[in-house]
Amino acid sequence: MVRGHSISILGTLLGILLIPATAFRSGLNVVSGGEFPTPCPRTCFDAGPDHTGWDVYASLAELRQCQQSVVFDFAIYNPPTVNPQHIRACSVWGGQLFNEAPSPIQVSRRAANISNKTTVPSDVELAWWGDSPVSDSEDSGAANAASGLRNAGQYLRAASKQGKKTIFLVSAGKSVVGVYVGQRISNVDVADRLIPHLVGHILPRGLQDAAAVQLCGAGRAAEETLGIMASTDITKVQSALQNWTSGSCAQEQTGSSTLEGVELDILQPRTSAFRFSNSSENSPMRRYNPRPRQISKRDQCTTITVVQGDLCGTLAAKCGISDADFLKWNPKPDLCPNLVIDQEVCCSPGDLPNRRKQQNSDGSCATYDTVPDDNCSGISIRHGLTLDELERFNENTWGWNGCEGLWPGVRICVSEGDRPLPLPVPNAVCGPQMPDSEPPEKGKDLALMNPCPLNTCCNIWGQCGTTADYCTEATGTRQELAKVQNRCISNCGNKIIMGEKPSNFIKLGYFEAFNLERECLNMDASQVPSDYTHVHFAFVDLTPDYEVNIGDPLVKFQFEQFKNIPSAKRIAAFGGWAFSTEPASYKILRLGTEPENAEKLASNIARFIIDNGLDGVDIDWEYPGGPDLPEDDPGKASEGGYYLDFLKLLKQKLPGKSVSIAAPASYWYLRQFPLKKISEVVDYIVYMTYDLHGQWDHGNKWSTPGCPIGNCLRSHVNKTETLNTLSMITKAGVPSSKIIVGVSSYGRSFHMAAAGCTGVDCTYTGSRIVSDARPGRCTGTGGYLANAEINEILKRGGNVKSWIDEESDSNVMVYDEVEWVAWMDEDTKTRRKQIHFGGTCDWAVDLQNFVEPPSYNTAEDIPGAAGPIDWTGIKLNLYRTGAPACDLERRTVRSAYDSYKTIGQDVQRRSHEFMTIFSPKEESLGALSMVLDLLTIPVAGGGAMIFKNIFGSIVADDVLTDVAKDMTNAMISVGFSAAKSTDPASRVAGQEMAFNSIIDSTIELWEIQAASVLKKLFSGDDDSIRALTELTKDGRLTPGSRNGTVKDSDVSSKIAEEFAQEEIGKRAFYAVAIPTVWNETGQFPAVLDAGDCRGENAIPDIVSKDGSNYSYSCYDRRAYFLVSAPGTSEGWRCTPGEVKTIDPCDTQPFRLPRGINQLDGTKWGTVTHHDIIAGAVETYKKAGNRNGGNVEPNPNDKETFDALYDRDIRAPGIIKIPVCPAEQGHRNWVNGAVAKKEKFYPCN
Repeated sequence: MVRGHSISILGTLLGILLIPATAFRSGLNVVSGGEFPTPCPRTCFDAGPDHTGWDVYASLAELRQCQQSVVFDFAIYNPPTVNPQHIRACSVWGGQLFNEAPSPIQVSRRAANISNKTTVPSDVELAWWGDSPVSDSEDSGAANAASGLRNAGQYLRAASKQGKKTIFLVSAGKSVVGVYVGQRISNVDVADRLIPHLVGHILPRGLQDAAAVQLCGAGRAAEETLGIMASTDITKVQSALQNWTSGSCAQEQTGSSTLEGVELDILQPRTSAFRFSNSSENSPMRRYNPRPRQISKRDQCTTITVVQGDLCGTLAAKCGISDADFLKWNPKPDLCPNLVIDQEVCCSPGDLPNRRKQQNSDGSCATYDTVPDDNCSGISIRHGLTLDELERFNENTWGWNGCEGLWPGVRICVSEGDRPLPLPVPNAVCGPQMPDSEPPEKGKDLALMNPCPLNTCCNIWGQCGTTADYCTEATGTRQELAKVQNRCISNCGNKIIMGEKPSNFIKLGYFEAFNLERECLNMDASQVPSDYTHVHFAFVDLTPDYEVNIGDPLVKFQFEQFKNIPSAKRIAAFGGWAFSTEPASYKILRLGTEPENAEKLASNIARFIIDNGLDGVDIDWEYPGGPDLPEDDPGKASEGGYYLDFLKLLKQKLPGKSVSIAAPASYWYLRQFPLKKISEVVDYIVYMTYDLHGQWDHGNKWSTPGCPIGNCLRSHVNKTETLNTLSMITKAGVPSSKIIVGVSSYGRSFHMAAAGCTGVDCTYTGSRIVSDARPGRCTGTGGYLANAEINEILKRGGNVKSWIDEESDSNVMVYDEVEWVAWMDEDTKTRRKQIHFGGTCDWAVDLQNFVEPPSYNTAEDIPGAAGPIDWTGIKLNLYRTGAPACDLERRTVRSAYDSYKTIGQDVQRRSHEFMTIFSPKEESLGALSMVLDLLTIPVAGGGAMIFKNIFGSIVADDVLTDVAKDMTNAMISVGFSAAKSTDPASRVAGQEMAFNSIIDSTIELWEIQAASVLKKLFSGDDDSIRALTELTKDGRLTPGSRNGTVKDSDVSSKIAEEFAQEEIGKRAFYAVAIPTVWNETGQFPAVLDAGDCRGENAIPDIVSKDGSNYSYSCYDRRAYFLVSAPGTSEGWRCTPGEVKTIDPCDTQPFRLPRGINQLDGTKWGTVTHHDIIAGAVETYKKAGNRNGGNVEPNPNDKETFDALYDRDIRAPGIIKIPVCPAEQGHRNWVNGAVAKKEKFYPCN
């Protein structure tokens, strides 16, 4: 449910409204703790190096939607473009790949598990493909490739060898790295002795097509082969992996050379049948003789296994026996010409062991877990089976696609017996692969395990949703089913479940009680059309102690009018979006419904309904258990149950009256509701099937199907999507007769990216939080037009086109070439009635038409009025509480600006010192950029703190701190719009100035700004009336009044002097000036995210050890570093050599912004590097976790004002420094010549 003044900030948290309906495919990671779903898998740090603990994706296309570096594997013999795949992945964040590098103790333990090893010279080849020179102005791909190789080295150091081959890939930017290390080669050796050579080759030359190091061919077995390739072509990498797993080399290189002096450890596990010797063979990898195992049965021989490249002669040599003995103990006539990989042969007298496994005692089959380079032939041979037997044993095995589509990470049967429970998938949230699942009863369908909340569809990847990606049922052969990428396994289909026809159709309308706050398009409650059966009064507030409250004079007046509506059911609505999400009020319903408070809250609401003679109550809590509302304090799982119990209690206290709730048309939020049980308590549910799309979709590829960036022109009342959400709520068990379907009397509008392009694939401009659409003349919000405003544009004519979009069943209008809006006229709303649910709910009746004021009895209804008056006069008289203290208001504004003039003069006196410390030069700076940044200080970060102090002094009573906050909000909100009209371009545009001259210009502009603020404050428009009322009501600025302590007419000058002394304004000034100077002098500051806070030495190579004292901060449980990226990094300094316990590729530490060591909180306005990091992160979060987005410290945004008031310079929009993962920042720094062309470097 929207609430008038909050409509402009809906995008803050509604950007993922439909994510669950369009985005919970395989691999989407729903992070616990209240974060939004992300296209990236869990971090490798959290998932660990074992591939079985990684998240699963169905295609490389899905995996590529993650913008972070990713470590992954897949079936290397399956074409990478053929879907579905079974890709296991973890992401890299902050530079530290896994939980910890092996300690010296762990290294020694690993060595102790190796009974024999030898270090041998190795003819490792360095090869490259492509030889086109790369200019300095081109992106060579070197930084991405080097980053991926460094990640590969970290993985090799962390992964346990345990006698197994190592196969994996790394995706870094556009580069892909593929790694194969045979069973008998040390992973750590490869990381320390080979990867540095490859990085050293790529960095100075660029990646070109591909580059690799490989040890392969010349009859070498696969277990003694290794290869590492970096390329931008995954098919080239896949081909190389296929070659290496068979012992052969990647071919057709442009050039190659042999790495000199490379030695590698050749390993032999203690449990093997072999030991090394000093005997010499042609290949340096053949220096061993057998040590026969103890024969467990008299007739069994000791064995070895055939690998790629083996012949009978090489096998005899491995056994340490003569060719004649080999043939005698392996007498099969056609053995030598028909050797098969994984086949066992005898090295001693006796029969080959029987490798067939028996089923388990409980009747289940013996199992095997597949790996990336498996094939059915090898699996069958290793387990003594025929291919037909392997296929037969797995006809009903979960994840078995047959030998043609064998996936890694599938638990299959290698004997007779019942099928096993499949391996868990860490990111599965439904189905049999959900972690910690218990085996079902014998014979129970595995697909029915762990159903989704609300009976939504569960697909084969263990993800819940409501669209075709989850709900499509598939039939056919196993081979046919394997080709269906996201087929449904339980609760399939999205058919609406229709119940009995309602006895009476409800036509419900919400009345925005706050509509008189608009400059126009006002309505009185008495003017609600008479054809509505139910009218909801939006909204009645609650206090933190659960008392009912209607404080605003306009709302209070409208409530009295509302009570007298004659024909409709009069319902008081509590809550709404703003009340449920804003810091000052979001806890009221959350805590009020808890068992210890529910009685009081229910009693107070019931008493209010009864005392005012109303017909019912509507609770619009948005939303219980919300996993991201707010982000820093998400809802809890228990809230849904508490909400149900509260509604039961409220219903008991209101016999004969209706109780209803509002519910979101979003699985993401609705899944926390015990919806079926709630529907058994309430009389009806208002289902908010509007705002399905909006400006907040921009940048969110999950919100808009078929739209890669999310910014496609889509209707917010799309009928197809509406029907899909109706399927969800009816499948959840809510009777259709109790569902009131939402319709809207407003449109969502967009500024088209291209004139004439109006289809669903056409795009709009702006960002997630900034709409370029033209605001309505009354609603005043970009991206939102009331139906009355739309009809006014249509009647105006001219360059206007409108039509019915049949696919979405929406009205569409384009005007002035590039202004696009979708809405519902009355005919469209009527068609929604034909869906045959319990009724329709219209938000909102006051948005439909322009109406004239009713004929009030002005003497009684509106105190102070003396005859017919217009809407402005009505509002002015309702607000009037006494004569404003105009003189003190003027002096208050002047005192604040005088303090800034004093601050500016003080800054000028210290300008040489300031520039010496924070700038590498005292040269001219870009004047316009810096003045624009400094200009809003008096009405943003600094203004909030200064007026907070002023009004806190005037309103001295501690009980009245909220009053001081309201007064501060009123003053700086009026000031912000006036300040924005101050145009510095005519003074400084295109100029470069010395720092002192910039401050001179800023002070002059502050003077102009002060005059504009005063002019605006006393202009008499709606904004000024509201501000003056807030400042003066209850005698707040009247000396000697009950709420005031003002006794000295010179108080303003004393306050200004106090502010200058306390450096309140200086703090805001330097918080803006220091980052601006860093930016203007080519220091390229950035805040780098190094992952979870793990102590001061979390990521030691981001900055120097000493530098971390000045640049590191743990904020909101994340480790951040404030750094500078001038010039171009030397990249990774890799030193091939001995096996070490640290990474041999050391990252060049970032530099620090000049003067950062001076930010210790004792000077420069007490600004610290912790403040700058926190402010930059808050700006980044406000922009939707991205850089840019035109975030301003706009006090008219309630959330931003609260941050300004409570956090001063840390509020979003004050400090603008780019934020990104440390690894991304370093990659761009390495590629500085190209990357600096982009905005937000090094976080572009």
